[in-house]
Amino acid sequence: MYAQRRPTVPVARRSSVIYPDPKLDATRLIETVRLPMKDHDAGEARETDAALFTLSGGEGDDVLLLLHGLGATADVWSPLIRRLSGVWRGRWLAPDLPGHGRSPKATNYAIGAQAATVTRLLPAGSRVYVLAHSLGGVIGVLLASQWFGAAVHAVTAFSVKVTWTDEERDMAARRASATLKYFASRGEALTFYLKVSGLAGLVLEDDPVAARGVVQEVAGWRLAADPATAGVGGQPLAPMLAAATCSIVLCAGRRDPMVKLDTLRSMHSQVVDLGDLGHNPHVEAPDVILQLVRDLSVKCG
Repeated sequence: MYAQRRPTVPVARRSSVIYPDPKLDATRLIETVRLPMKDHDAGEARETDAALFTLSGGEGDDVLLLLHGLGATADVWSPLIRRLSGVWRGRWLAPDLPGHGRSPKATNYAIGAQAATVTRLLPAGSRVYVLAHSLGGVIGVLLASQWFGAAVHAVTAFSVKVTWTDEERDMAARRASATLKYFASRGEALTFYLKVSGLAGLVLEDDPVAARGVVQEVAGWRLAADPATAGVGGQPLAPMLAAATCSIVLCAGRRDPMVKLDTLRSMHSQVVDLGDLGHNPHVEAPDVILQLVRDLSVKCG
């Protein structure tokens, strides 16, 4: 079994962090994270924001940080988590990102604000290895800059959308400003959740992976994710990759409608072909993603 908790452990201190090369184009990264910076300080999560809901297990200084994608919850990692025993020897953490699932809404969903909030989960002195999907992958790559106080040693990100049209950015902005959509029944809300999350056909409505994707309120059932979270779409990944100070591996399945392997290879040297898989390979084929965990485990030394 694994624990469900709201961590109160202190964040890893900056004394253990290797700062990025000052010659890097910090201006572009500042524009990307949309947070004020001073002396490589990318801002901090607001102390008034509640801690993220987090699934956790294991023990040790090596932490596997599992970050889900836009609109999902930490429960999408359940098929992988059940396979971690004997593969990952340290601790693992899987939070619901800000405004998702059981975590509270945030005052700021900028990618830098989310990275700062996630950093607060990490135990002091921990060595962090990130495995992340889609939006979580963008956050993971940004954490690899070490500007947020996390001692990130390696990042593996899969299904990260790296090219955006103006139309797609406009659509993300419209979704972010949309009013909440309510459904008369839980079944209707779950059907919609599975559709928008790309999980339709991969999990059933009564699967625990889907259960936390919807919530009930007086007005009816709705998606658990705050619509405003969609506004983070369209982030340029290139400046984040340039600022990274540790190994980053980008991965994608050949059937992913949002990500093309050739595009990833044109912007990064370490790219893994996940085979005949779609946008949610951690749910579709968790054993394939487990191999990525093995690769990260080797990097622990």
